[in-house]
Amino acid sequence: MGFLDKVKQFLNIGGVKVKLVGVGPDIARDSGKIEGKVKLSSKSNQHVKNLKVIFERKITTRKPGTQNQPLTSENTSIKFDTLGEFRQEQPFDISAGEEKEVNFSLGFNIPQSSNPAGMNLNAGKFSLNFNSGNNNEQIEYSVKAVADVDKAAFDPSDNIWVRVV
Repeated sequence: MGFLDKVKQFLNIGGVKVKLVGVGPDIARDSGKIEGKVKLSSKSNQHVKNLKVIFERKITTRKPGTQNQPLTSENTSIKFDTLGEFRQEQPFDISAGEEKEVNFSLGFNIPQSSNPAGMNLNAGKFSLNFNSGNNNEQIEYSVKAVADVDKAAFDPSDNIWVRVV
């Protein structure tokens, strides 16, 4: 393997591509599980050490007194919660030009809002939770697939924003 090939491997250029299939755009809150497929393809021979799919909640909370200001890192705090996870720990190889599909099913539990007295409003990919005080939250949900590729600094991934209904 030449120097350029090693650099391409390290940066995952022409390497493994990851695509989530059969997920969203809506996830039923009461279903308790998400099912779908992860499609993997590659333009070169690769070794995948493991694969994981994560259902995640992102909560952006405004600081008190900043409701009329644009969202910035100074007036908000961001918190991520993992609500469910699927892991395939068995490593596998993928050859150049080959496509592989991995079926997954992950269970999840969505905890109540940080302020149970708040009101939730679903709109598009996110929910707004208007609390009884001056703070408000923007809640976004996503499903993310990540393949841990041997000798690659940047693991390939795919992310789909979903709406919980």
